[in-house]
Amino acid sequence: MAKLRHWVKGLKEGNRPVGISETSTLKHIKYQPNVDQVVATRPITTTLNSLFLGGQHKMSSGGENIFFNNLTTNTRWYPMWGGLKNQELPENQDASGFIHPSARIYSDSLVSAEFTGPESIPFRWIMSGSTNPAPFNVSVHGVTLRPRDPLLSGTKMKYVIRDVNEEGIDIYNQILFLPEGLPAEVEFNWWFDHPVEVKEGVSTFAQIQKEISPNTDIFEPLYISGSQINPDQTYSRLFFRSFGDSDITLKEDLLQTEWALANLHDDNTLHFEDLSMFITELGIPILFQLVSQTEALTDIITRLEILEAP
Repeated sequence: MAKLRHWVKGLKEGNRPVGISETSTLKHIKYQPNVDQVVATRPITTTLNSLFLGGQHKMSSGGENIFFNNLTTNTRWYPMWGGLKNQELPENQDASGFIHPSARIYSDSLVSAEFTGPESIPFRWIMSGSTNPAPFNVSVHGVTLRPRDPLLSGTKMKYVIRDVNEEGIDIYNQILFLPEGLPAEVEFNWWFDHPVEVKEGVSTFAQIQKEISPNTDIFEPLYISGSQINPDQTYSRLFFRSFGDSDITLKEDLLQTEWALANLHDDNTLHFEDLSMFITELGIPILFQLVSQTEALTDIITRLEILEAP
């Protein structure tokens, strides 16, 4: 009885007893006041959209990319990537095991398209949840959909995208609150927190869900309008950009070309006066912003800014 009174007293004061699982967790997470840091002694798994650096930056997983969102400007930045395949496998221990650094290049404009065909008229209602392959490399930024039922003010909804090629791993998960609600059979745009990128041929499962009742965190699929073409397919209009990955040319790559080797100066460098001839003769569609007209190309090329790439 004394333990029960202590437990109830803790609840009234805004505290509660620490359970066995929580005690185990706290063994591996400690606050160090001398350096003002929380230190974990075990790996930490987070959600797909979870690492916030104060109120300035957010790090998010977006399918085939990772984005760093500047929360002040709301700009999604992304890095250039190079990679190493699993070196434990013999087939990856030669040159093919190294992935050359590349830059992701997007189409000029955001466009929208009815990926599953036009919307069925009159409306036909289907439980959300369908699997489709990406017809090309696509970076999805949002979707238009039409729910069957009215959504009350404060309704909590969830958008889930799952890679069916990778044992059902979620690649996107977003919670959305509707502060003003939505009438029945009215379409609305769901804009993603960050892009979700899928490469050509990869199949993903997408589903919109709603909370069954407030504060339960239990969700059920939403019924939305169907496609006119396929009776078993939901209708969706996606906002997207296509993308491709272009290899980055390194200083060493340029200097090993036949043209460069044939035009080296006595000091074993290429000078800036050679650059226009270099681009013209090789037909390389890259323009450089020259930071100096006197320094040697080999000394400065790593600091050149690429203005335009194929």
